[in-house]
Amino acid sequence: MKNEKTSRSWPTKLSLIVAAFLVGGITFYAAIVVPAASSVWGATDQGFVTRIVTWRFNAIASPCWLLMLIVHWKSPDRFLRYLLLILLGIQLGLWFSHRSLDVLLDPTFHTVQEESSFYLRHQVYLWLTTAQILLGWFLIWKLGNSLKRDASRG
Repeated sequence: MKNEKTSRSWPTKLSLIVAAFLVGGITFYAAIVVPAASSVWGATDQGFVTRIVTWRFNAIASPCWLLMLIVHWKSPDRFLRYLLLILLGIQLGLWFSHRSLDVLLDPTFHTVQEESSFYLRHQVYLWLTTAQILLGWFLIWKLGNSLKRDASRG
């Protein structure tokens, strides 16, 4: 019985670790690093650093959300599947949004072209990131609760 329970819970444990890494990382970056870097370099120069960081974060996060969705696709918890599907959708939205921002940036001279258009697109990116963070923390809570519930049954 214990091996069966362990084999059922490892995807949830692994997903919890991965989600905590992703959501904790982006939360730390948004809450601590961005304000500190802005105070040292100014918002525009900090933004060019964030541009590189977010490209790399998106490259890491995309396969993670996809793999979590695949692992939990047959889960009896339909809400978990929908939540992961939404998080993957947000991630795709971040990719498209990031590309729309990049066309308005000149990395050589650290300048922003068409500032009003850039800042509107940047707001979309920030809202998507905020949704990802909030839903990600909810996912962490949900996965943790699932493990706790399984442990109490057994």
